[in-house]
Amino acid sequence: MTNDTSTSNSNVASRIATVAKQNGDGIAIASPVGSHRQRSQRTYRTTSFADLNERSSSIATGLQDLGIGPGMRMAMLVP
Repeated sequence: MTNDTSTSNSNVASRIATVAKQNGDGIAIASPVGSHRQRSQRTYRTTSFADLNERSSSIATGLQDLGIGPGMRMAMLVP
């Protein structure tokens, strides 16, 4: 994975898509599973860059289908 920040108009979505193309199987998110008290036995749920890109694109498409587009303000509640 490279640290190419040469595009000044780059946003998070375009960076995720770029990294997904370069390193799709790489781990984008690792979140602990289970209690924080079990540190020695902690396991992690991981999400690859390719999966993150696919999921975020799906959400973006759904928002566009609802009429939400670039420049519009909105709030999202996530679990």
